[in-house]
Amino acid sequence: MNEPWGTTPENLAVVMGTLYQAIREVDQNHVIILPGHSKGIDAYGKPSDHGMTNVAFEMHPYPGHFGWGKPGLDVHQGWLQCVGDGDNVCKWSAKLKGLDTAFFVGEFQPWAFMGAQHGGQVMRVTYDTYVANGRASTAWAYKLVTSKGGQGKGTWGLVTNAPGAAIPKLDFTTAPLADIQKRLEPLANDKRPLHAFAQEAQAMALAEKERFRHYIVAEAEDAPAKPDADSLLAELEISPETAQVPVKSLSGGQHTRLLLARALLHEPNVLLLDEPLSALDEELRDELAALLKRVQRDLGLTALHITHSRHEAAQLADVMFRMEAGRVTESR
Repeated sequence: MNEPWGTTPENLAVVMGTLYQAIREVDQNHVIILPGHSKGIDAYGKPSDHGMTNVAFEMHPYPGHFGWGKPGLDVHQGWLQCVGDGDNVCKWSAKLKGLDTAFFVGEFQPWAFMGAQHGGQVMRVTYDTYVANGRASTAWAYKLVTSKGGQGKGTWGLVTNAPGAAIPKLDFTTAPLADIQKRLEPLANDKRPLHAFAQEAQAMALAEKERFRHYIVAEAEDAPAKPDADSLLAELEISPETAQVPVKSLSGGQHTRLLLARALLHEPNVLLLDEPLSALDEELRDELAALLKRVQRDLGLTALHITHSRHEAAQLADVMFRMEAGRVTESR
């Protein structure tokens, strides 16, 4: 149910309890979403205390909207970085830990009314924060087509048709189905010009990601040094020009280097590499294997590298495990 707020939180919890029992009579496997009320989820209590299993709470956080402050960087910083006395992800993490229940961000749109300068930046930091907290999230809405094109300060869509790329008028109430389909197909297939908040964000450039990240993330003065995007690019022998190019257009070696750099920017405790060199030719494979080993040692990083190549394993491994049929059969 989407935003069933026409009742009290207490009655919503009772109705969902009844619905839970009815669903479990015919389906014991799927996750059941417990929709939050506009006033929160407290009325549910701890689901396991009521015999509920395999459930997840859902809320629609909209910092800057619907009475929650004003659109701008301050309200998002408060929400994402737990600054000030307002609602924030830290408070929700503590609440959910006590409830021992998963959490689904069923709707969010941090770019609304933020303009082209900040919309993409705040969107990216919001996604990163939710991922870091282990939360599935659904943006509302990714693509929105408007009659005039362009974003506009209040457009509820991250990507839309470009300014001036207007949609020809069509009376959907009288037009044949074939004409309607013909009109919509190019939009669905991204064949028309698109426009997004901060178009450079579409290229997923590492250097820009570092700037986005520190734009609203308040760093403590005594916090350890963070990986620098420019240094990572240099370490992995990625040119600034390559970092600006969409991944799909890169060669195999460039693609591997850029994905590795993005992973390292998140400061992982353990780096999981699932056959990262398997699609490369032999010469390039040896070159990148040496690069991986150097980077791993320079950063003092633990890496779990999965490969079918004995040669690759011998090049890279400090500790090696051999697996057959899901069991470790050899280690050295």
